[in-house]
Amino acid sequence: MEQTNSKTQNENNEGKQQQNQGNNKGNSLDALLKKRNRPTKKEKKELKKQQGKVEQPKPQEIQYEPVLKEMITLPNVIEETNGITIMTYNLLAQSLCKRELFPNCGDALKWKNRRPRLIKEIFYYLPDIGCFQEMDDNNYNDTFKPEFEKSGYDTLFYKGDNTKQHGCCIAWKKSKFTKLKESTFDFDKIGVPTMITNCIGIIVALGILNIKENKGVVICTTHLYWRPESMYERTRQCLILYQNLLRVKEEFNFPAFLAGDFNSTPHDPIYQLMVNKSKLSEEQVSILENSMRAFGEEKSNEGVDNVPSTPVTNKDNDEVTIEQSKISQSFIVTEDRASQSQSSQSQQTQIQQLQQNLSSPSLKPQLEPLSTLLSNFEKLPKCLSLYGQYYHLIDSENIEHFEPKITNHGKYFKGTLDYIFFVLNQKGDVNDENGEINNNNNVKVTKLLKLPREEEFGSTSLPNYKFNSDHICLMVEVRIE
Repeated sequence: MEQTNSKTQNENNEGKQQQNQGNNKGNSLDALLKKRNRPTKKEKKELKKQQGKVEQPKPQEIQYEPVLKEMITLPNVIEETNGITIMTYNLLAQSLCKRELFPNCGDALKWKNRRPRLIKEIFYYLPDIGCFQEMDDNNYNDTFKPEFEKSGYDTLFYKGDNTKQHGCCIAWKKSKFTKLKESTFDFDKIGVPTMITNCIGIIVALGILNIKENKGVVICTTHLYWRPESMYERTRQCLILYQNLLRVKEEFNFPAFLAGDFNSTPHDPIYQLMVNKSKLSEEQVSILENSMRAFGEEKSNEGVDNVPSTPVTNKDNDEVTIEQSKISQSFIVTEDRASQSQSSQSQQTQIQQLQQNLSSPSLKPQLEPLSTLLSNFEKLPKCLSLYGQYYHLIDSENIEHFEPKITNHGKYFKGTLDYIFFVLNQKGDVNDENGEINNNNNVKVTKLLKLPREEEFGSTSLPNYKFNSDHICLMVEVRIE
């Protein structure tokens, strides 16, 4: 009896399983049929059309145009067609576009949005010679170099043999110039720097084509070290730059121009040393003296500079102190040896010993005395800031300390850092009223690019959808006589 009941129960269970399988198969078939009967996008669109419903187009993203200004002829200057235009522009390296530094810029900070407007802006002005700072290495190769070549330019890009992702570039029209010489240099490798900054300079000598006389220009660009507190290092770099520029100028006997981002205001010692014949004030000398150390170092009670206890890096992670550089290099060596015989504990002990040794005054690098630095500047011919000399003639309400009020509009700073300098001959002089730079210099300034006023920038820091960098470009037109 028990066997019969068990058999009956098994048969009932098998029947239920078969029924469930049949139901599942039926459900799958129903789902498949429903899916097949579901209208396609095209059928839905056609159905809406039959029902009189019009599909609304997706809103198009607004394409903002960059702010573009005019070149203004200076008073009492007759317009001519054979002038040479020189631009300087800090492009804001995309590798430096970090949200904490540009919190209010939104999508205007993205390269896909900045790229087309930067290209449009540069090629709207079509400078004969362009000097660019903060140009990313990859963006130079992928964007700027192809665009310049397509528009008939040659270029020279240099960032130094370091890990920094951006550098400087000079571009010139092949139809107007031929390159006679180029020179690139790393400030960290010349003299004794206070720290490793990875800052560089570029110089090109360009011969002017299609004229009988042997004429040309020497162009130099740079992006000097950025920390406001590091005034001595920035001044040291500027002297190196200027000395190298003068050597090339003397070799070719061409007019020389120095254009770039000097990270210095018109009140800073660098500007005064470049353009003023008078000596620095006691306050300016004191500023330089107090900055004769790596950023982050402090004077001890005995007057000996101390090694920073924490790593010092900038927004680009491209700077370390001299001492930290030596420690890092030694660490690499010991790390290689450690793979053969030393433990990680031994490595740490060696690094600590290096730090102690490098804090010793006898092992500190000997900086050039400030008196020597200032004396070397005094021996050099002065420069003329072309905007500082002439901009009041075309826009007198937008100047401060003779320079335009703003060339850099960021979160932490608003003011002038960018310049186009002309190197005066030792006996050169200037007539302020009509742009004449006397016959000893063979140059006449004819036009300046009018710059935006502060109210045009908006309430937030740059870049935005109208201004493509946190800097604005400057451009001058000169006639070589």
